[in-house]
Amino acid sequence: INKLQGSNGIMSLLQNISNNIQLKLTLFNIMGLSLTWSLGFILFNASTSIQGMSPSSVNLIRCLEPLASLGIGILVRGDAFSPEVVLTLVPVCGGVILASYMREGGNGGTYMSTWGVVLAMISNVCFSCRPYFTQRLQTNYTKSKKKGGTMDDVVVFFYVSIIASTFIFPFVLCIEGSYIHASFVSYSSSSYGSDVLKSSLTFAIYQFSQLKVMSSLNPLSFSVLTPVIKAFMIVACSLCFGEPLSFAILVGVGMTTGGGYLFSRAVRREKERLVKKLSVLPT
Repeated sequence: INKLQGSNGIMSLLQNISNNIQLKLTLFNIMGLSLTWSLGFILFNASTSIQGMSPSSVNLIRCLEPLASLGIGILVRGDAFSPEVVLTLVPVCGGVILASYMREGGNGGTYMSTWGVVLAMISNVCFSCRPYFTQRLQTNYTKSKKKGGTMDDVVVFFYVSIIASTFIFPFVLCIEGSYIHASFVSYSSSSYGSDVLKSSLTFAIYQFSQLKVMSSLNPLSFSVLTPVIKAFMIVACSLCFGEPLSFAILVGVGMTTGGGYLFSRAVRREKERLVKKLSVLPT
């Protein structure tokens, strides 16, 4: 009996240690996801407000997010990508840069500053880190579910939103605090509160949708969605606001769309080659 009690005590101790480690890993990943998500937006806005770059100029840098994700995968995680997959990123990024430049900056209105580009690139790195933390949390969620836990995407998004809101508040207060009162005075019309509510709601839905997608795609595939969606947004905005679609814009959108298709095929072929390689290994 004493031996049985001692064995149960050791097992209970090991279980508690395992749970504590799992909890710390979960908190670390949630904090990492919250901070990188927040820093991405802070640096994105800083490149426009502090360095004077126009939003269209910053969006040109944002279209290079797949390259940032590729660099993180190779340098930090040690991922290996086939040349075929890497080459497909050229039309994916190049096409949307061409379309964005011709639509928003072709008139010479773009302005690039050194620090603005640096901040926008760091913002890309921060945004590219989100899928890696999400994938880790997805693993933790699977383990939690087996133990009867309730940590899913909704819970993760709740904690990420709370932490991010707490983290970003000092930046808003320090940088834009003097404008808060004036903004409310200037926009004190009855529609202002409704516009803020609708904007906040749609933004939250969009960010939650991103979290859901990040949970199901690998980081590089998710990063490719940014320029592809940007390309379709150029077409949608042009049609919605009656802006002309030049031949160069259509070529850029076509390049990005075709590059996204080639990327998906290259990834699929890479997985098939990996499966064949594993199937011939001795068991």
